[in-house]
Amino acid sequence: MAILCSLFVLFSIVAAEFQNVEFSKCADGTVEPQLVAQDPNPARIGKRFDLKISGNASEAITQGKFTISLKFQFFQVFSTEGDLCKILSCPVGPGPISATLGMDIPEAAPPLSYEFKVEFKDGDKELMCITTDLKLQYAANEK
Repeated sequence: MAILCSLFVLFSIVAAEFQNVEFSKCADGTVEPQLVAQDPNPARIGKRFDLKISGNASEAITQGKFTISLKFQFFQVFSTEGDLCKILSCPVGPGPISATLGMDIPEAAPPLSYEFKVEFKDGDKELMCITTDLKLQYAANEK
């Protein structure tokens, strides 16, 4: 259901009011996620949504890819991938890292709760994997 999201990556951080959200690690890697925040929280249908991940890399990152997927219950409804160095400005680390991913939530997206998964890899090497809940709601002045 590719209509669910059209994804694009932020190359600069814009003024936003990020709110910390709970997350789970779905794999161990060389990046230890410390903070996951989103703006807005909850995400609004028909509006922009940003997710910021901050952590600590135990090794330098010089290349890789990121994968983002959304699941509703057991069904994957969206997935995309991109060049990790476009969101991390490689080379980076060892040390603190921060990445911001953004997407426009289409008007056609149903107001449900989804599992939002972000994975960073360098080939087969797992760098980081987190999941968080993404709840979509209509904007306050809609529906």
